[in-house]
Amino acid sequence: MGVMKIRVLFIIAVASSFISANTLSGYFGYQDNFFTDNNSTKEKNKNNDEELLIKKALINPKLLTNKEFGIALEAAKNKAVMIQTDENIKNWIILNNFMIKNAGEFQKRQQIVLFKNPELDLSSGISKSGYASKARKQSELKLQNQLIKELTSKIVLIAFYGDAPVLEITSQDRVLWYIEQDFPKMIIKRVDVKNNKNLYEKLNEKITPSVWMAYKDNKNKPHFYRIAGGVTTKNKILNNIQFVYENIIKVEIEK
Repeated sequence: MGVMKIRVLFIIAVASSFISANTLSGYFGYQDNFFTDNNSTKEKNKNNDEELLIKKALINPKLLTNKEFGIALEAAKNKAVMIQTDENIKNWIILNNFMIKNAGEFQKRQQIVLFKNPELDLSSGISKSGYASKARKQSELKLQNQLIKELTSKIVLIAFYGDAPVLEITSQDRVLWYIEQDFPKMIIKRVDVKNNKNLYEKLNEKITPSVWMAYKDNKNKPHFYRIAGGVTTKNKILNNIQFVYENIIKVEIEK
């Protein structure tokens, strides 16, 4: 009986050890699977959300918030890089083009706001903006010259001078002289702010030399726009006259 009892107890101990080991292994295995499955689910949900945002952005990106569009754009880019199919690359290009176009529109609106509110311009002059490009095609220059010739009966250029160095005043006056040669009918008034501060102060100007454009609408009401602050060039003045007319006067005054 003693030997049988010992054998039974040995078998029970081995069985208990086996059950316990499997139970613990199963518990930790379950825990491991639990965490793995949970992380996998979160990643899958994130991917699904990004896919949904990409689809929405492709249909109408304006319906998304800035944050949502940013997520969609980045997700589309990552997808195009990792899975380089024509469709994935095309989708990213569409969203990227939308962003670039909006950035261009922003720059244009910023330019318009600065022309209307020159006191906000902290640079040496509006004419230094990216819009006034040096590289102009002959056809564009021809159209620009034709436009300005047509506007000469409605606009007056006002050049303010003050305590600027003589060299700056001379350089600015030379630029205006070239404009007068190309557009003989263009009226250009030179104002010394030391002797005539009325208009200068009315326009809240702070910079000399500076060039303003006065445009008379159909009711002979003048509208003033600062074309350049600081010494500038002939091309920049003409470019900015064209910009103001096409993007402000034509859109808001002559509409």
